Parts: sequence; structure tokens; C-alpha cells
Amino acid sequence: MKKLAKVLDDYAKFYRSNKCIICKKPIVKYFKKRKSVLYDDFSKEVTIYECTNCNLGYTYPFISQSKLVNLYKNYAPVGQDDKLKDSPFLKLFKFINFQVFQTCLKSDNITLNKIITSCLFQGFFQTFPIFSNQTKKPLEVLDVGCGSGFFLTMAKHTGCNVYGIEIDKDLVRKLKKSGINTYSSLEQIKKLNKKFDLIRFNHVLEHLTDPNHDLKYTCSLLKKRGELIIGVPSYNTPARLFGKYMIMHIPFHRLHMSKSAVELLVKNSGFKISYRRTKSCGMFTWSFLRMLRLDTSKYRYPIRLLEMFTLSIFFDLLKIGDSQEIYATK
Repeated sequence: MKKLAKVLDDYAKFYRSNKCIICKKPIVKYFKKRKSVLYDDFSKEVTIYECTNCNLGYTYPFISQSKLVNLYKNYAPVGQDDKLKDSPFLKLFKFINFQVFQTCLKSDNITLNKIITSCLFQGFFQTFPIFSNQTKKPLEVLDVGCGSGFFLTMAKHTGCNVYGIEIDKDLVRKLKKSGINTYSSLEQIKKLNKKFDLIRFNHVLEHLTDPNHDLKYTCSLLKKRGELIIGVPSYNTPARLFGKYMIMHIPFHRLHMSKSAVELLVKNSGFKISYRRTKSCGMFTWSFLRMLRLDTSKYRYPIRLLEMFTLSIFFDLLKIGDSQEIYATK
């Protein structure tokens, strides 16, 4: 019991109450034991709890915030750009994403933007705005959990005024040197007294202890006709078929978002959902390869290209992709 007490942080209060943090319904003990299948630095077994109503999944117990920050230095989505900066696949990835971002901002047709960002190549894309910049003024863009700053770099090159939030101090220093305004919290952003046209949470909410607070806080930072973009892994993914080999990004993902949970979270935070979609089959593909015990680190981008033209098309047509995206307004 003493060892357990040492690893409990503030997040544990959500479990003690036995109430879901999103829908407030009872949480059932769902004895699904899981270990990290990606990160050797974390080998502890955890239990996945599940809400009986909205099916939100919880990782429990969880390590302290200070230990988690240190582990983030080896978190794949953060460091992959530096490790593969000379890869031709990464260069192609950046070029295509930049062209799509520019097209979306210049287009006056929102329906066309939806088609562009939902085309057969979408597994290769970042999350993009679907609205057009009709004011022709520089857009104010905030990326929460901006990582290496790829999205903000694209936005800056298209004339946007960009701001980022990132907890990794080393990344913050790098981004500031490259001319991107970067901060460590939403509270610091609020002190700027700015309103934003676009706020983006791309694969961030599942890392937070209280996404309700952060989204409600975000609502106050968005302009009247501004757009909120949320991207989260889908807890309903077919990758669950692979059982213990399913990639759940433990210990980094504290929450595992079902479709109903993320939609309820957005609505409860004061937003209206204007568009939603699923995309990609990355979790399914990588979970399958893990089950086969194949080393995929050297072939990350070739595999992404392969899945983009095969399984991704099938998954997206059936709306069962591994990643769900929500577009919302105030």
C-alpha cells in the first residue's frame, strides 16, 4: 500500500469518487491489465478503467507529473522530426501538408476544404482548419501541445501570427529561437489578452488530468467565429482486437477517448460541433506489427505510405479510423 501511495497524484481523486470526469456517471472497474509496448522506460503494469456510460477509458495508477515530464523526452511524436529530419519521406510529408494548409486558408468554399482534408491522403495529413480566411487579415493561431512546432511553422509561413504551448523546456527554447511565440501553460497565454481565430488540440486531451478545465478555459480565448480543432486517438479502434499488443501509449495517455466521450466533452465545454471525421489506421497497423514482434523504427514513413493507400482508405470509408477529429465553434 505504501508503494501505491507514492505513485498516486492529484489524478487519483477522479477514481476515488467513482464518477466519470466527463459524464459524471459511475466508473466500473474494468480489469484490463496493460503494459507499455512502445517505451522501455516504463514497464509497470496498469489497469484500464472504463466509464459505464460514455466509455471513457482511464489509465490507473499513474506516475507523478515530474516523472512524466522526464519521460516525455523520449516520446515518439515529440522527437521524431529531429531523428528523421533528413528522411525523404519526412520532406514529402512536410511539403504536402504545407500545400494543403495554404489551400484551405485561401479557399472560400468550406465544403471544398472538408473534401480536401478528408481525401484519400488524409492519413498523411495534420489537422487543418476547414474555414477560410475571409477577413484576409493575419490569423491568430494557438497550438496547445505544439511539440516540435511543425504545424505552427506551416501556419507562420502562410502569414499567420502563431503561438504555442509546450511543457518540454528544451522544445520551448528551440521554438523561441525559430521565431515562434511559445509558452508553458494556458494561463500564460491568457495574460497576453489575445483572442484567437484558431485553437488546436492535436493529440493532447488524452494526456491531461482535467480536459474539462482546459477546454472551458480555451473557450474564453477563442474569437466569436473562431474554430477549435481537436484530434484524439479513438478508444473504439479495431486495434483492440490485438489485446495486449494494442498501442495505447502508456504511460503518456491518461485518458482513452471514445466517440461519445469526446463529443460530450466538447459540448459541455461550451462549443458546438460543426464537423467530425475519423482518419488513419496507425494504431491498427502498429499494433499488428508489434504482435508480430517486428522492429518498425527504421521503416516508419514507408509503412505510413503503404497504409495510406491500403487500410486507411477502407477504415476511413467505414468511419472506424484510429484517430477522431472534431471541428467546433463557440
